[in-house]
Amino acid sequence: MKRSVKLIIASLFIILLAGIYLLIQALTSPTPSTEEEIKALFSVDKALVDRISFSTAAEELTIIKKDDGFWYLEDDKDFPLDQDVVTSMLTVISPMYSIMTVTDNCADTSIYGLDNGTRVRIGYGDKELGFTVGSTSDAVEGCYLRFPDSKAVYLADINASVAFSHKSRYSVICLDKYPSFNVDSIKDVEISSLDASLKLTKEEKRFNAHLGSWAKEESGKSYPVDEALCDELLYLVKGISFKECTDYKATKEELGEYFSESISLKVSYLYTTKDESSETITTPVSFTLMIGSPCDGEKSRYARLGDSDLICTVDKETADKITAFLQKDILDKSIFGFDEATTDSVKITVGSKVHLLEKKLSSSENSEPSTYYILNGLAIDPELSEEITLAITKARADATGSFDTSAAPEIIFEFTLTDKTVYTVSLYPANGEVYAVESDGLCYKSVSKAVIDGILKLLQQ
Repeated sequence: MKRSVKLIIASLFIILLAGIYLLIQALTSPTPSTEEEIKALFSVDKALVDRISFSTAAEELTIIKKDDGFWYLEDDKDFPLDQDVVTSMLTVISPMYSIMTVTDNCADTSIYGLDNGTRVRIGYGDKELGFTVGSTSDAVEGCYLRFPDSKAVYLADINASVAFSHKSRYSVICLDKYPSFNVDSIKDVEISSLDASLKLTKEEKRFNAHLGSWAKEESGKSYPVDEALCDELLYLVKGISFKECTDYKATKEELGEYFSESISLKVSYLYTTKDESSETITTPVSFTLMIGSPCDGEKSRYARLGDSDLICTVDKETADKITAFLQKDILDKSIFGFDEATTDSVKITVGSKVHLLEKKLSSSENSEPSTYYILNGLAIDPELSEEITLAITKARADATGSFDTSAAPEIIFEFTLTDKTVYTVSLYPANGEVYAVESDGLCYKSVSKAVIDGILKLLQQ
């Protein structure tokens, strides 16, 4: 009997504890409200508002409305204030909606982030309205709000947290915007430092490179680039964005500190719009981004557009990847640069042996003209000609480099183009690998000997 009584008492005690737990949960966790509970806490005619003050532990700022309707910082009339920031504040307070009343008697405001929240004062004429915006709620989308000298806490529209989340003047600055463009619209990209430079220029449908210190450069000469590496660079350039502003009127000395490490990135692109008659208008646009020293615990780098007074930050990893292209071997490693459509003939000289592959155009009254190849004056099977041209097209090197061409080459490929331009590629076996040197001096190294031997074998069939 006594045992049964003890079991009953234990069960009642457990039920009591569960009830207390549920009661605490109900009192401390807001629940979704019905439409009837959503109401306006207050409403201010935004046309009458002439000053807004908001403060955090970091800084207190007051924004004043000018006679012309624009707003400025009270302590710095030249500050480039983002007018959209003010617009969002005014929108939230006319009216300010409450989703629910969390408590009428809050003893500990730290629970709701109100002890160190953003304190706001709205001035309109000789009146003023104040409130504090705290943290956001995890259970219901909203933020906690409290009025001065009141113990009530409300769950307000989440937009209040967004509008008044600014911690300093740099979060309300009219930040320079990194230009927006499509990769396909880019015409030129130039990266330069004190000791190296790289310029990519779109010529017809692909980019060529004008090279700086790490490769040979002829006057006005450019070289085709590796398409995958080119795309990687272009998407990095497009993907840059400004993170935040750190200064808006830097002195000459401060600029020297911000840009003690300096990389210049120049971009030209075509901006396309439509006029009133829906006609496409294309305008060439260019800008220069200066990328400077690391900051923000090595997470960012200082940056600015041209000679702008605004010093912003960009992602360091992205900036460093772009800078690394100054040292990358970005050239296309196709050693012959062979384009079947624009090439009339290929002469291959191996010692005293000469092979001549020529493209011919067939003509027939009953069919469209077509191309075929002859080798050393004799017609060859189309499959063989396809194998030869494909092997020449795919011949690649591992890298560009340099080579002493004072000795005679072992093999010479001479290409005659449809416009009668002639260029040569000479092959030099040396140091256990094959070097390929174009007639303009550009050298490829680590050319596959097996590939070259394969081409020569096809020519002997």
